[in-house]
Amino acid sequence: MKHQTKIEYNDFEFIEIPAKRMLRFIFLKYFYFDILMEELEKIKIVKTERKCLYFDEKEQKVNHKFNRIMREGFNNLKSIINGRDAVYIHQNSGIPLVGTNYFGIVDRDSSILEIKPVTGCNLKCIYCSVGESSLKKKTDYVVEKDYLINEYEKLVKLKKNKVEAHINPQGEPLIYGDIVELVRGLKNIEKTKKVSFNTNGLLLNKELTDDLIKAGLDQINISLNALDEKTASKLAGAHYNLEKILDLMNYINKKIKLIISPVIVPGINDSEIDKLIKLSKKLNCRIGLQNFLKYKHGFNPVKQRTWEEFYRILDKKEKEHNIKLILDAEDFDIKKDEALEKPFSKNKIVEAQIKMPGRYNNEMIAAAKDRAITVFDTKAKINDVVRVKIIRTKHNIFNAVEA
Repeated sequence: MKHQTKIEYNDFEFIEIPAKRMLRFIFLKYFYFDILMEELEKIKIVKTERKCLYFDEKEQKVNHKFNRIMREGFNNLKSIINGRDAVYIHQNSGIPLVGTNYFGIVDRDSSILEIKPVTGCNLKCIYCSVGESSLKKKTDYVVEKDYLINEYEKLVKLKKNKVEAHINPQGEPLIYGDIVELVRGLKNIEKTKKVSFNTNGLLLNKELTDDLIKAGLDQINISLNALDEKTASKLAGAHYNLEKILDLMNYINKKIKLIISPVIVPGINDSEIDKLIKLSKKLNCRIGLQNFLKYKHGFNPVKQRTWEEFYRILDKKEKEHNIKLILDAEDFDIKKDEALEKPFSKNKIVEAQIKMPGRYNNEMIAAAKDRAITVFDTKAKINDVVRVKIIRTKHNIFNAVEA
């Protein structure tokens, strides 16, 4: 007698691709892998729905073979946003969440912890400090929500002060499909004072805003760079729906703390500074003007202003608008705090196991002593154990080369 078995996962949706006889598994909204229908037919698939699959086979047999299919699928995970290969980092992956600026948690020895659940972005900003849309990047990452929350809870116990959990990925936080539950989990930890994130706002809407606020979100920083739509779009590298963003900012500002966070790119949006300041005064919200900075992997369309010149501009605008623009850690309630212990010192030789590809062709991510290590210029393969020389340790971000 045949038994119908139902397969359903909260994090997945399923879409048939008849022309290729494939089933697309969409994971956390913005990632996917494809499985040939003939593989599923071996366990007698009979029906597909958006959230469920049905099989005319015993549950034990379906689960055994389906788990193998899922493992193979995750080995071929890709980003919907940009088509890059992607890696799912979970509690059983053996990949630590401290040690890299790409994903996980970064502790800069203060009362704020940076939470990085995902990489990738829906825009191609011409000034992006990490060059997120660069064709040179080869790998994206998405981190299991519960793994992030559990590791964050361990870290906050080390802190003297209550902590701000600042969701600040390399890219756009709203391409993380579990963003609402991540906010909820972080806020529910007793030592969390505040949960915040940076966003370009284009994937946000009022319903999602309400869900995030109900989950415990305290602050949204909107990277609005211009009040002229043409200029805003030029900086975004794509159409920037200014009307939508302004409407959302009004909505957000009535409910939780809003910060306008423009990057001032010399020669492109200098003329927008006064308009952005006036908007912040109209909304009675803070504005944090940021100096465009040149980075190794960033997009650098113009020459960087010196800090001296940038502060002269801020000082002038402060006087013109009677507003504080030169901000420091105290303005954001950030305090120096206990530093997370470093298991390695600079120039130390360490044995580490290669776990996955890095973001660039010349990188691999290794693990040792509960830290992730970015290893440059190695020919080692996944699961190889290699001797590496640590060349960076600042803020528990570890880079290395083969010894």
